[in-house]
Amino acid sequence: MQRNDFILLIFFGLLLLSICAVAATTQLDLSQNTRVLSSIANADSEAYRRESAEATIRVYQAQAHWASISAVISAIGAVATAAGLIFVAAQLRISQQQLHKDRAYIHFDGMKWLSFTKPRPSTETECWGIFPRWINTGVTPALNVNLWYASSWLPVEELPDWSIKATYQPTTIRQGGQIEMSPIMLSPDDIMRSGHLGSVLCIWGAATYNDVFQKRKKRETRFCVKILGYSGDLTLEWDEQSNPVNIHFANVGENWAT
Repeated sequence: MQRNDFILLIFFGLLLLSICAVAATTQLDLSQNTRVLSSIANADSEAYRRESAEATIRVYQAQAHWASISAVISAIGAVATAAGLIFVAAQLRISQQQLHKDRAYIHFDGMKWLSFTKPRPSTETECWGIFPRWINTGVTPALNVNLWYASSWLPVEELPDWSIKATYQPTTIRQGGQIEMSPIMLSPDDIMRSGHLGSVLCIWGAATYNDVFQKRKKRETRFCVKILGYSGDLTLEWDEQSNPVNIHFANVGENWAT
């Protein structure tokens, strides 16, 4: 509970105590005037009748005073109830924000590529390995993580069939942890022709997992990319200085996280 909320609760408490004290005093005054009326109800003298009239007026005034205090108490009770509901809703919203802030978030972390050369002393590339990567950017572990991906040659404008998928043994990814999946092996010619002659190599996959706060809620992250180009010489091994090959991936279709 924040300091301002605590001060507000103390204020409402003192206000209610003050009203109750005034109400009790008014009720005692009303009871006293009622007893006076009872004692002079059968009197015949002028003085008693005058005193009776004055006591009756005081009773009516006390009753009106008590009615106004009751109305104020009811109004304050309604305001206090509304304030309590607002306070509870605010605390619930803060708790939900904290929950989303602290839970696990698995994101697709892009592709890594690695050249596999022919037997030495050759520097020619025999094939390229494309490694899909995942990362948990949350501050708590991701539980029951199931990762999969698939690849296929598709017409340039066509999207993949998400019913085609493979399952893997569930694992756990710690906060800040990364997973690099087994590679897709492609020849230099495969990468060169992707995006040309009406066909493109599409790679898609998903991660499903639970977080530590809502273990029964299944969360999912999907990615879908197509190879549309490259830079560098794919026929030679990768080298940071002389041949920094870059393979160009384009996000298409379903790319989202829950």
